[in-house]
Amino acid sequence: MLGGPDDGTQTRSSPEVRDDARVARVGVRVFGLALVATLAGACNLLNGSADLAVGDGPGGGGGVLRDGGGAIDAGGSGQDGSGGKNDGGGDTSDAGPDFVPDSGIDPQLTSCGTNLICLPDVAGWTPALYVPAAGQKNPCPTTYPQANTLQQSGGGGCTCTCSAKNGSCAGSVTTKSGAACGGAATDFAVASGQCSPVVAELPLPVSFTAKPLGTPPSACEASVTSQLNPPHAGTYCTGAVPSAGMCAAGEVCVTKPSLFTGGFACIVHDGDIACPPKMLFRMQYGTTITDGRSCGTTCSCAPEPCAGSIEAFSDGACATSVRSVSVDGTCIIAGAAMSGSSYKYTPSLGCGVSTPAQVLGSETYTGTKTLCCGIGF
Repeated sequence: MLGGPDDGTQTRSSPEVRDDARVARVGVRVFGLALVATLAGACNLLNGSADLAVGDGPGGGGGVLRDGGGAIDAGGSGQDGSGGKNDGGGDTSDAGPDFVPDSGIDPQLTSCGTNLICLPDVAGWTPALYVPAAGQKNPCPTTYPQANTLQQSGGGGCTCTCSAKNGSCAGSVTTKSGAACGGAATDFAVASGQCSPVVAELPLPVSFTAKPLGTPPSACEASVTSQLNPPHAGTYCTGAVPSAGMCAAGEVCVTKPSLFTGGFACIVHDGDIACPPKMLFRMQYGTTITDGRSCGTTCSCAPEPCAGSIEAFSDGACATSVRSVSVDGTCIIAGAAMSGSSYKYTPSLGCGVSTPAQVLGSETYTGTKTLCCGIGF
């Protein structure tokens, strides 16, 4: 969450606004949360952060399974610490909408029988299983009995932290209602950084705009923090015995991951190479990884219009949330009304990253293995 109005610093990429109309993050099946958390150790194919990259070529494609936010991205920028232009400094994960896999078997990976799945059968590729079982001595199930423990990227990135100078966004907000929120601006008696016991009827449409008590920040300072993590051991499993199930030409039938292992159905190949069709995610392992990454010493921040978020509560003590929306003048026309018995306004810092922190250098692999995975279980 955003820092209080008087702390002077901010390291998040944006206000965490839980607007019901905008929340689209969907569960990634029964085991998805554990899988997302564990895949924080997957290798970065772009610039060193722990990603399971979407795409079929070396270097990854569009989206990635990020370690920073615990969500699956599709269409991130591929630049650690960029964070874009935001309210609080660079983040170590890319921005982008969530990639939400279908439940059960991925549409591209077909079933060949009960607890069986068809994988590409291409020369040089071996069926494999990525199991999120960090810390276990034997994470491989009996259907994929051979544990292969190599090195993976530690991931991470470089963060640019902004500090506001010569001003503050602390204050209150104004509201506008009427058609397209075109009515006159009305003061709303909430104070930033605290619970305001205000009973209000705020049907939609309505908009909120920041109203600083004093002068907004006119200058910003910036500092770089390294959040680069060293390479670490990671395991994938092989040794699956082909089954007699029927698959299309160029495919092999093997046991699919179970709900108990919660893994990805994968194939593995020596070297840094492109993934064959139908395998959406790609990551790398190495016999050794030499980490030559570092953070650049400079980044920059610049003043931005004051914004933030406001949250409505059904009780008078800010305990039971109704809805949280942006304080940026956006006209809210759908979802729950912002009526409540108390409110909490969290202002933005008033500074955003204008030049992100940069990851310099790269990780060098020896004995590279490329693991390409689908999403079926």
